[in-house]
Parts: sequence; C-alpha cells; structure tokens
Amino acid sequence: MICRFCAEDELIDLFEVWGRDFLIEYCCEELQNAWRFEQDHWDRKDWTAFVQSLPSSDVVPFQRVSAGEGRVRLHFGLRLSDPPKQKVCREWIKKHHRHNAPPAGWKWAHAVWNGDDLVGIGWVGRPVSRVLQEQGYVEVNRCCVTTGLIPHDLVRNVCSMLYGAAVREAKRRNVAGVVTYTRADETGCSVRAAGFTLMEMPADKKPGIVKGKRWGHSGRPRDGHEIIDKVRWARRFD
Repeated sequence: MICRFCAEDELIDLFEVWGRDFLIEYCCEELQNAWRFEQDHWDRKDWTAFVQSLPSSDVVPFQRVSAGEGRVRLHFGLRLSDPPKQKVCREWIKKHHRHNAPPAGWKWAHAVWNGDDLVGIGWVGRPVSRVLQEQGYVEVNRCCVTTGLIPHDLVRNVCSMLYGAAVREAKRRNVAGVVTYTRADETGCSVRAAGFTLMEMPADKKPGIVKGKRWGHSGRPRDGHEIIDKVRWARRFD
C-alpha cells in the first residue's frame, strides 16, 4: 500500500518494545500525526486491536494493551505460580500492603505475575481464632496486590486468583476449609468471586461481623493498627 502523504510504501509497525512501553514506527511524520489524531479517542480495545494488527506484534507475547492515566502499556496477562521464599514474601507484603504488616505464621503462599512483574501474593497460615484452628481451618492471612507501581487494569482479578488458588490447595491438603477477613468498609467482591460466603459464629452480633479491638495490653503493647470491624468469610469443604 502506498502512503497517501509521502507516496512511499506505507509503514506502520512496532519499532521498539522495552518492558511494557513501546514505540510505533511510521513511514512519515504526516501519517504519524494522522494516526495520533484518531488515537486520542481510543480505549484499550481500540489500542489492542491496532497493535495486534501490526506486522511485528507476534514477536511480543502480550495479551492486550492497557490504556489509561494518559499512557498505553502492554498487558502480558496474569499468571499464577509458586511464590518466592517466605522472607521475600514477607518483605513484599511489608512494602505493598495498605494497612497490615506481614503475618507471623506460614503454611503456604501463592503469587500472581504479569509478565516479569510480581503483582500479588496470597499468604496462607493458621487462623487467628483458636476456635477455627480447632475446627481444622486455614486462613488467608494476607491477600496483597502491588500498590501504585502498575495501573489497575494490569492487576484486575489478582485477588480472586489468589483466593481461588488458596481454596484449591486447601482441598488438595484435605483441610476442613478456608477462612479470611475483609475490612467492613471493603466490598468483598474478590472473596465472593472465589466462592466464599459470610461465616456465622455464635458470639457474633451480626452474621460474619467481627468487632474491631486492640490486640495489645499493658504487658505487651501492640498498638498502631487501625481499629475497624472485620467481615469473616469462609469456604468449607464438607
């Protein structure tokens, strides 16, 4: 095809890719400006179709293009895998979790990657509640997604993947079930998507609601955590 601007063979192709960013090569500046005028109104579906149509697009194994926050980036898809070592998980959660420190206990964990970027860790340990320990549950103590480093479009569904992986591994290990908690001001959509339901306990005033309290006392102060009600969720396998 001949370019309508420069009368040479029309060229639109991937010129350079580094990380998630990429450059597109055009045969002339006029053609580039014409495409930019159209691209100003594109969403991620338009960008994905455009980049996938380029001759060199099959060289880069991306899933789609993320368009938002004034930038377009390659989305390589979410991949569930075994996590780094416990020490690495602990430091990663310490850095990225919004309101809690890494837990003390450890049974296993799962990780989600987007390309070469670690974007989420699900940490499974013993339940905080001794009653639930005696009943044979394990607890997803932390479900942590990277904060601020990657656009939201690139980490969507990470939490649901981590909760789902915890459930499958718990079934494989023949435990009684999985329990986890969300803050009362969170929607709980990720745990619902993984099949969790509100768990009632005899001492609860409302189904699934656990009143916020301080864990510290005069002999061992452990202040510093925000006091807020929690919602208890569970998947039981009997």
